[in-house]
Amino acid sequence: MTDATRVAIALAWDYRSTRGEHAVGEGWLARARRLLEGVEPTDVHAWLALREASFALPGNPALARRRCAEAEALGRRLGDVDIEMTAVALDGLARVSEGEIAEGMARLDEATTAATAGEMRDPVAIGFSCCYLIFACERCATSSGPASGAAASSIWPRAGTSARCARFAGRTTGPC
Repeated sequence: MTDATRVAIALAWDYRSTRGEHAVGEGWLARARRLLEGVEPTDVHAWLALREASFALPGNPALARRRCAEAEALGRRLGDVDIEMTAVALDGLARVSEGEIAEGMARLDEATTAATAGEMRDPVAIGFSCCYLIFACERCATSSGPASGAAASSIWPRAGTSARCARFAGRTTGPC
């Protein structure tokens, strides 16, 4: 079931983020949740929580933070730094979305440091973590320190981030 669930999560992302078909994306998330019913917690549960958290933003940062906390705890329990740091990064973006700029940027700096220092291995997790920093920079005009600006302006080629991230990173010449 975990392979089918991974596909359902990927399809949710594709339909919502690429095609703009939110209802279809929500349908795939519902399917993923049902496939995981009664299954012992695995990394797939964490990735589902992260996808749900990302879809909750910017409208419901409180829900996003709850789902990030679940994913972060599960990532830590499983010893999966990619999940843990992606959850930390997305929680940082949610905090920035709530106006907690310093706290959010500190979380984003931590995750981006893990990504750029080689602690994270999954290129998708690295890309998401760095994109979340860039999205936070788009939402505010300040950061907690130079690490944010350095990451936003230099990480995107290595991380394999999206074209949107790359366009913004190319405009970033200092702290966000």
